[in-house]
Amino acid sequence: SLSDHWSLGAVGEVARQTRFNQAFRWELTPVIEYSLFPYEDATRRALTFSYRIGPAYRAYLEETLYGENYETRVEHGIEVDLSQRQPWGEAGASISGSQFLFLPDTDEYSEGLYNIRLRGDIQFRIIRGLSVELDGNISWVQDQIYLAAGGVSDEEALLRLQQRATDFQYGVSMGVSIQFGSIFNNVVNNRFRNAQGFRGRFN
Repeated sequence: SLSDHWSLGAVGEVARQTRFNQAFRWELTPVIEYSLFPYEDATRRALTFSYRIGPAYRAYLEETLYGENYETRVEHGIEVDLSQRQPWGEAGASISGSQFLFLPDTDEYSEGLYNIRLRGDIQFRIIRGLSVELDGNISWVQDQIYLAAGGVSDEEALLRLQQRATDFQYGVSMGVSIQFGSIFNNVVNNRFRNAQGFRGRFN
């Protein structure tokens, strides 16, 4: 916490992602966030703007379309997130985008590699602790640098073993949530509520 409206943090991750052709990856992403409303109001309403930038290292299982077996890339991204809580339930929407930083001498193919995502969700409260949720998202995908040069078979794609090249993704989900426990919290930290690294957001 820097003030009632500003926060500074970081997201770190170490992972193996065979679906994304990555035998090993690590990421360290500093993040800064501004909240239009004071953070103490975030349980009722929130409008936040965040920016993140940092390196991510990838060691690939197979050589990529760009001829890489491993690489370290600096990525940056921005997100605007809106949420509102009412007696009938909750609603939220966000728009986020990321891009690989373009370095002319070494990263000639990075220019134009980006990802933009829109998301919306709404939750109707039936009784206290029981709600029905509806969520939808749509993405424009132009940053799949991890795709294997050898391609993906239909079986691998259908079983979600390997990611296939695409420039557009969307999804809709509906479910029921149950919450229980005390309605009183001693400490509530509303900063970086949706913070994730680039792997979590933009693959």
